[in-house]
Amino acid sequence: MLTIVDMLNDDIQVVSSLYVEVFNNNLPIPENWTTETAAARIKKTFESGFSFIAKDNDSIIGALIGYKSIFDTGEIYDIDTLIVRKDYRHKGIGKKLFEEAIQVAKAHKITNIHLLAHAQLESFQWYKKLGFKESGWVELVKTLV
Repeated sequence: MLTIVDMLNDDIQVVSSLYVEVFNNNLPIPENWTTETAAARIKKTFESGFSFIAKDNDSIIGALIGYKSIFDTGEIYDIDTLIVRKDYRHKGIGKKLFEEAIQVAKAHKITNIHLLAHAQLESFQWYKKLGFKESGWVELVKTLV
């Protein structure tokens, strides 16, 4: 049975393994995470916001991790990570995680939800179908090492 529940500190290790599985195989742009680096990122984000996990019975199959921030329009919710286990994709789980985040954000009087998505990934068009619009901002990155 599928359930969406608040993520707990005890869930970070399992979610970290899922994070590595998803992002290190995220073609055409694979990343190079370890469970340690993923856990550190998730923990930092988790501590400053609200996050959710999707469970099939007792197995964690997805997560939405985000944090609250302030923007000129008021308090916003930044979605840092949305992951769903590969064998559970295209079954509405990501959408259910978003619906939970939207419901909680509205209860917190949050004005906007922001996320960063790569235009070459399949998820980019999916976010647009959920009502997200391109803001015009472009992420700029400078590598220091």
